[in-house]
Amino acid sequence: MKLYSVLLCVAMLALCSCNSEGRKGELTELEKQGKTVFRFSNAQEPATLDLSKATGVYENRIINLMFEGLIRYGDKGEYSELGVAEKYETKDEQKTYVFTLRKNIKWSDGTSVTAHDFVAAYQRILNPNTGAEYAYMLYDIINAQEINEGKEKDLSALAAKAIDDHTLELRLKQPVPYFIDLLTHYTFYPVPKHVVEKYGSKWTEVENIVGNGAFVLKKRVMGSQMIFEKNEHYWEKDRVKLDRIVAFTTENQETQLRMFRSGMTDWLSSPVPKSAYPTIKQESEWMAPPYLGTYFFCFNTSKKPFDDVRVRKALSIAIDRKIIAENVAMGGQLPAFNYVPKGTFNYESPHKLDESIEEAKKLLAEAGYPDGKGFPEFTILYNTSEDHQKICIIIQNMWQTRLGIPVKIENNEWKTYIDRMHSMNYDVIRRGWIADYNDAYNFMELFMKDGGNNNTGWWNAEHDNLVLATKQETDVKKREVLFQKAEKILLDNMPLIPIYFYVADQMIKPYVRGFYPRNTGNHGQEDIKAGRYNIADNHPITRVWIDMEAKKKYLGIGEK
Repeated sequence: MKLYSVLLCVAMLALCSCNSEGRKGELTELEKQGKTVFRFSNAQEPATLDLSKATGVYENRIINLMFEGLIRYGDKGEYSELGVAEKYETKDEQKTYVFTLRKNIKWSDGTSVTAHDFVAAYQRILNPNTGAEYAYMLYDIINAQEINEGKEKDLSALAAKAIDDHTLELRLKQPVPYFIDLLTHYTFYPVPKHVVEKYGSKWTEVENIVGNGAFVLKKRVMGSQMIFEKNEHYWEKDRVKLDRIVAFTTENQETQLRMFRSGMTDWLSSPVPKSAYPTIKQESEWMAPPYLGTYFFCFNTSKKPFDDVRVRKALSIAIDRKIIAENVAMGGQLPAFNYVPKGTFNYESPHKLDESIEEAKKLLAEAGYPDGKGFPEFTILYNTSEDHQKICIIIQNMWQTRLGIPVKIENNEWKTYIDRMHSMNYDVIRRGWIADYNDAYNFMELFMKDGGNNNTGWWNAEHDNLVLATKQETDVKKREVLFQKAEKILLDNMPLIPIYFYVADQMIKPYVRGFYPRNTGNHGQEDIKAGRYNIADNHPITRVWIDMEAKKKYLGIGEK
């Protein structure tokens, strides 16, 4: 099948019309009573609400409604604003951090949050029995890695100590330049020790879960919606202007767009259906600011023929990334010819991958598969999504027609997909990485031997040593060179295929306030150009509010 025919078929996958349903509407019953409600599409059902086991963007967004750490994001998504911590100081050449907790921090059941809850959270996530994928993020703390790997059996050996109820001390193995930014990640949040001890694995059930964040989970309908209400015990409750948040968890993009256009949601947090782009791009509610993430495929290098670097390189250079970015992704994404995205703090990649069908054929022949002959059939695994499906179809076609190799595609629901990824039950898998914090280390550690999210079977000692060296290097330029050398090793060995760099493709109603970039009628360009575009796409929804007069005007309420 010709490539343009495949593109046409991909475009026709969208079965529903995306015409606007207009702006006339009514307020909800709660809004008529003077309450404010913010509704958004989360795009996926969270696989878990357990902070020690969560790994995805969809879990992150929900967890941050219910929990807060020592350090949090500011109003515009910037780092390093004090959260649960009232203040902190460093000692021992920045290898020791002492945090003083606010005295008025409580769990949503009224119980005080203490430094012991933080220690319990860290010990729990590092306990090998927990199986936490993000445990490695705590490895900078003395004895953290030893505990997680089972070399140290005593959890109390962890250098995270509650000096008293309101003082937490963390001792690190070496200074970490980005440590404060790291604390914005939910792996460093506290867990309600008393609730976990009482309910065990069921502590995250709706009737049991308590948090220390601005909102409390009140109702959950799997595959449909989650309802949150304002936490009356939140230390900054007077600053929270929303009474209720509704997160819809439907995965269908057409449904998400219809919900937004019909007024059921105020924020469409995930990309719109590609069939809608011709009209959507003209609408002021759509915006696509830069996003600190890379879309890529990974190989299971423990399986033949993907244990051969020549095969991996051949499949990489046979892909036309520009076609995918412009004709499939379509939201302003840039083709990725390296791994670490532009916009990463203090890092610029000098690398550029090649694209050549002839060179790809040559590499396959050298690997023993001339013109694709004898190449075993394999499957590309992706999580259920129209976008991922379209991209997989295009790449499947490129590999089949350009290299003559047999390729199948398979989709799984999110939880099954995650389980298969972590158990390495796949051949080639669709993946992506959105930065947990803005530093090249967060991208490069993904493919280290001890990286909790390295599910490729590949690792390289020189690569790992270079990345580890960046944790001790304080000179910005020297640190950048170390990262550049490590990225070159990664790209030379090709356990992954970078496809494109993300944008935060989304839609937001004009009456939503406290959201950046703001909908000012020009696709958020005013804030984007001024650098207020939130490159990590971390929107502190706790500071969002609804301008009810603007909403009434938008809905045409009161107009004759």
